[in-house]
Amino acid sequence: MKAGAFAFLRLTILLWTLIALGARGQSVTVSFRNAGLPSPPDRLVRDAQGNPLVGTNYLAQLYAGNSPDTLVANTAPPARFRVPTTTLPGTWTGGDRQLVLPQPGPVYLQVRVWDVRAGPTYEIASQNSSGQYGRSAIFVFDVPIPPYAPGAFDMHNFRGFTLMPDTPGHALAIRELPDGGVEILYDGTHTIERAASLRGPWLTLGTQSGPMTDTGAASEAVRFYRINDNGVYSENVVGFYQLSLCNGFSLIANQLNAVGGNRISNLFKSPPEGTRVYKFNPALGGFVIAQFIDGAWEGSDAEMTLNPGEGAFMQTSLTSHRFLGDVPSGNLGVQIPQGFSLISNHLPEAGPVNLLPPDGIGLPVRDGTRIYQWHCLTQGFLFSQYVDGMWERDGSLGAPTVAIGEAFYFYNPGPALMWNRSFSVAP
Repeated sequence: MKAGAFAFLRLTILLWTLIALGARGQSVTVSFRNAGLPSPPDRLVRDAQGNPLVGTNYLAQLYAGNSPDTLVANTAPPARFRVPTTTLPGTWTGGDRQLVLPQPGPVYLQVRVWDVRAGPTYEIASQNSSGQYGRSAIFVFDVPIPPYAPGAFDMHNFRGFTLMPDTPGHALAIRELPDGGVEILYDGTHTIERAASLRGPWLTLGTQSGPMTDTGAASEAVRFYRINDNGVYSENVVGFYQLSLCNGFSLIANQLNAVGGNRISNLFKSPPEGTRVYKFNPALGGFVIAQFIDGAWEGSDAEMTLNPGEGAFMQTSLTSHRFLGDVPSGNLGVQIPQGFSLISNHLPEAGPVNLLPPDGIGLPVRDGTRIYQWHCLTQGFLFSQYVDGMWERDGSLGAPTVAIGEAFYFYNPGPALMWNRSFSVAP
């Protein structure tokens, strides 16, 4: 068979075909695989630790509908992930999926993945704490127009995602939904409380079996969640905060423990091309760098982490970013060495540096301490110093205030200090 005829036959068999079916609507055949999709952006499915998914016990299923609210599972069997020896972890080859839609127009798709040991379907697995599961953002599949270009029928708008871990006992997990809301995941039936501040006041969001959706989170900049079953609290608090980014450089802090870990590659899975993160290393007296190029992080520290208590410069065209995860708990500490360091609050709380929690952030200082905060508009530093028992800044008196998600330079003129913080789920 000639190459041109073979290509035509392959397109006819594999790809999109529209056939008038009267009252039944349209018949659509879509190529259901992510193994051959071009990158960037990130197309991989990752486990709860942030590793590209491998193994034969995970399944991928396509959901489709003529609107985001009408998604239903495809009737074809789910696709199985490859064995651990695959050279393309995080991918599957799922053949074609035929869909019948009630009307012409864009097709809304979503990919859902789950551990089959937790249940034969996604719906069952998502209610079971014995395995991992997750779903992609809802994306649009547009009808291609002849003549068909190579790959025209692939799921180009599909984006990679990370599975959620199981949540045994009284533990919570959190993930972002495509509409900006969040989903709180837990095992069993519990009363979930929410708060706009880590210290409360706490309000009842609802009592039901997990998971619970908070659509109101889409319009909030900060929100936290816990279980409170008549004084029996969850093992952890989860939450999010929305961080506004500068046009150029920003000083940022991740103050939550994210699902999949606190590597930059997990916190920022698919940022704009050329995004850079600079992390100060006091031992080197300079920066290590991670840069997002051609769909991957590279640089002098491609595996860079950004943990609670640390800080970094970020250079990007992003305007905002939402951090989600577990609130650190117990007795926490940020060690501040002599000289310059780039640090942040260990907890997602704001306040003046000179007051103890909950009114401030309780930063330890000594005479000669200096703080340098980044100013977005000027792309320069604002300077404060502690002299003779008083804070001075910009020619006036007053302690500086640090925001949630803000990192800052700290100059310690003496021996190392320990910035002690603590947080407990129960009041």
